[in-house]
Formats: sequence, structure tokens, C-alpha cells
Amino acid sequence: MEDLASLRRYRAAPDLAALGRLLAKLPAAPWLQRLDAIKVTGSNGKGSVAAATAAILSAAGVRTGLFVSPHLQHFRERMSLDGHPLSDADLAAAGQRLGQARASSPAADQLIAFEAITALAVEAFAAAEVETVVAEAGIGGRHDATRLLPGRLCGLVSLDLEHRSLLGDSLLEIGRNKAELAAAGGTLMLGDLPLSEILDLLAHGRRAGVEVVPLVPGVEVGTLAIGATEMELELRVDGTHFPNLRSGLLGEHQATNCGLAIRLARGWLRRHRPASAEDEPFRSSVSRALRRLRLPGRAEWLGDDPAVLIDTAHTPAALLGLRQLLPKILAHRPWMLVCGVSEDKSPADVLSPLLMPPPSAPPLAAPQGVIISRAEQRGGDPQRIVDWLPPNRHNYPREVVVPLERALEKALDLARRRGWVVVVAGGLFLAAEARQILLPESYGGAWSYY
Repeated sequence: MEDLASLRRYRAAPDLAALGRLLAKLPAAPWLQRLDAIKVTGSNGKGSVAAATAAILSAAGVRTGLFVSPHLQHFRERMSLDGHPLSDADLAAAGQRLGQARASSPAADQLIAFEAITALAVEAFAAAEVETVVAEAGIGGRHDATRLLPGRLCGLVSLDLEHRSLLGDSLLEIGRNKAELAAAGGTLMLGDLPLSEILDLLAHGRRAGVEVVPLVPGVEVGTLAIGATEMELELRVDGTHFPNLRSGLLGEHQATNCGLAIRLARGWLRRHRPASAEDEPFRSSVSRALRRLRLPGRAEWLGDDPAVLIDTAHTPAALLGLRQLLPKILAHRPWMLVCGVSEDKSPADVLSPLLMPPPSAPPLAAPQGVIISRAEQRGGDPQRIVDWLPPNRHNYPREVVVPLERALEKALDLARRRGWVVVVAGGLFLAAEARQILLPESYGGAWSYY
């Protein structure tokens, strides 16, 4: 299946027509016509919301497929059934059927990578006879392959300045693009967005015939206690109280993400399994689902000698969320940073939240050192970070070490001898490749963005 990820990433003029024609002739086509999927988009947090939504539905007894992207170490991470990746055999069989359909398509209907992978997911989930699918969008919504999955419910988690050449130069433009994942007559449930973006999306919804539901006042976060590996939280969602929840997703932003996931899951259950949406059984499903939920690369601890924390955050808002979280999970332990940014990212935009945080950020000791490196895939020149780094008023050492494997070796040696925590952050590719290096036994093939 890795060959699908090697297809071209974009086409000159975005167009879902070729994918639509392919889906119509797959063996999965009748199943797809009956599907009521939940689709989740956004700049940050959409993978967490999608996973939490799928986990709640599975806990409620719904046979649920989860489609996410990208994978960190193995292609199978993209497609799971009730929390377990689809088998290699099932994916190979689905891939064979997909290949037969693609072979009979005209040359003009060649797909880009994410479209082909979405078609593979459709065929695999149909064969597995899943009752519903929770799908994480790739980029945007207007031309995203997941837009062709039938479904009344969509979530828009967050907005950040990203992929501007594809989505638009402002948050409002990006928001409208992502909002078009929701079809006319459907419902778009929002995450924690600024008021100006909410108002613009409400107006967009009226024009498009889509019900837009802001996060507040329906979702309220009560008490929240964040530990190193788990948080305890209290939520009220549309009048239902969820006390004493535990989750492996960490951070205030993940608390609101859990609230959005609860809304999405309950909305689907009310349409298809109303008894499971009643307060008592639904509370139980939510509690069991969130307690078990752990996502690779999201504030993930790897090992303890020394302790290593990796995070896939790679946009300014996501890095700010990590910076807000670090004081709570580091618990005053000294730390050092291994960082890098992708070639299309600005070091100032991405790394400022960690190394030049705003005054409102909670207190955090400066890192004991910074090692600058780069990912093999699409990693940016480390010298760009060196040129940007502000004057070192905290007097911590900084150096460039490439390749990433050697940078990690040096960081681990220093941290082990001095009792530091190693934090790896700044790039999606950087975190993924670091995880491959540190957990080679779970590495299953070449990692690719799509």
C-alpha cells in the first residue's frame, strides 16, 4: 500500500470528479451510498477529535472505522476498526480490488495520493462491514477527498494559517474552505474558535444550507487536573454532566476537543441508536472511551532513561498549546530541546512559542540546551533556525547536529548524565522520524505525509 503514498500530492486544478467516478465503480459503492460518516477537519487537533469520536462510538457498541492521516510509522495506522488497525491481509485484498478499478480508469482520471488512499479506506471498511466511519480530512474541505464520504455531521476543530497557497491567505478564507466539508442539509460543529471566525462561519452556513453549531455555550470545561501521562476533567455538554473523566489526551485544548468529540458521537447515536445516546449509557461509553485513548506523537513519553517527550505540533497554535502544557507535565524537571522545522515553515512562527513565549504563558524554566537538527523528509535547513534564534539571555548552549539520529544520540547522552528530560518538537516529520529512531521495533515502512 505504500505505493499509493508515492503518487503525486497535488494536481494543477483541484477536482474531485475523478475520485467520484472511481468510487462509483468500486465493489464498495452500494455500502458507500448508505454510509452516514462523521468527518473532521481543522488546522490542529482534528486527529485527536476524530480518534475520540470513534472511540466513543466503539464503546457504545457501534462497529466503527477510523480513517486518519498521516501515519507516523506504519501505513496501517491510517485505518482502524474499533481501535485496532486493519490487517495487512485485509488491506492487501482491498488494494487489489482498488487496483483493478483504477486499471480500468482513463488516463485522465489518475488520482493524487490522498484520493487513492481514501478510496482504499472506503473499500477496506466496506469489506469489514463497519456501521460508520469517522474520517479525518487531509487538507481543507472544499477539495478534500473525504468530502465524497456521505455524512450529515462534520466537526471543524481549529483554524491556523497553514497551506495558504491551497486554502487562502486569511483565517476567514481558510475557515470557509474547511467548512465546505459539510454538505447542504448537514451540521457543522465548531471547536474553540475566535468570535470573528464563528460569526463568519455562521454566515457561511446560512448561505450553504448548513447548520453551524458553536462550541459554547453548549460545551463547558469544569475542573481540570493535568498530570504527566493523564488528565482528569469535568465536562458539561449540552446539559449533560460528565464528572470524573480521565483521558490520555493532555492539555486544555484537548479538554475542549473531548467536548467536541462527545457532541459528534452523540449526534450520530441520536440518529441511529437513540437508546445509546441516553444519559446513563452514553456517560459510561464516554468514560470508557476517553480513559483508554492514547495517540502516538501527541505529548507522548518514550522511555524513562532518560525521559523523552515527543510532539507532532507543527503550527504556531499547536506549538503554543505544547508550551502551555509543558510546565504541567515536566513538573519542574530540567529539560532540553531537540528541534527542527519543515522546509515550508518559518522558524520564527513555529519555534517562538517555545523559545520566545508570550507574557501570558505559564512560567517554565528555559531549556538547558537546544540541539537543532532536521528531518530527512522535507526538513528545513537548520541554519535558518540559527539565524533566527534570539539573543541567548538564558545562556543555554545551542548547536546544530545532523542527521537527526546523531542529534538524538547526543541529546540522550547529555540528558542521561545530567537528569534532564528531552523534548522533541517543531516539525511533524521531525517527530515522526524521531519516533522511528527511538522505537525501531514499531517501525513498519517508509513514512510519508500522505
